[in-house]
This record gives sequence, C-alpha cells and structure tokens, in this order.
Amino acid sequence: MALLRRWPGLLPELSVTAAPRVLCIVPYCRRTAKRLDAHHEWICGKHWSLVPRAYRRAYARAKRRFKVRQTLLLWKCSGMLWSRCKRAAIERAVGIS
Repeated sequence: MALLRRWPGLLPELSVTAAPRVLCIVPYCRRTAKRLDAHHEWICGKHWSLVPRAYRRAYARAKRRFKVRQTLLLWKCSGMLWSRCKRAAIERAVGIS
C-alpha cells in the first residue's frame, strides 16, 4: 500500500479510490468483506464451506509455501488452485455439481 500512496496511478484497480468493500464471487450472493490490500476476489464463509476440503487444504498449503518462498511457480500454482476453488464454489452454489 505504501507504493500506492506514493504512486497512486501505478495500479488503477488497486488505487486508494477503489471501493472499500469486495463482493463474494458467487453470483447473486450479497455478502461483502472489507477490502484488504490487493484482494479483489473473495468467497464468503457460506460458499467457502461448499468448496471440497481437498481443494481448500491444497490452496492453503500453496499459500503457506508461497509466503516462505516467493517463486513464480508457487504463485501460478496458488492462482490455479484459487481458480479451482472459485469454480467449485460457484458450481455448488448454483447446483451444477
């Protein structure tokens, strides 16, 4: 956030004027959360519990590993796992799977 205060136009989607709340990614879910740093996607607790436990654990493990060693491979891996979690939450909420 210090970079954004110094150079507000660096990342327009993360600027200080961005919305202070972020919506759950599941369509028609009205739950919101406070925007923290660079997070622009969020799954509420109700829909996060619909994600299979194996996906949640794999994503948490990838996040922990990325905190320790910040490599491009781990970043891509955690992004891929996040996409799986999003897809699973949306599908289970809508009733597809």
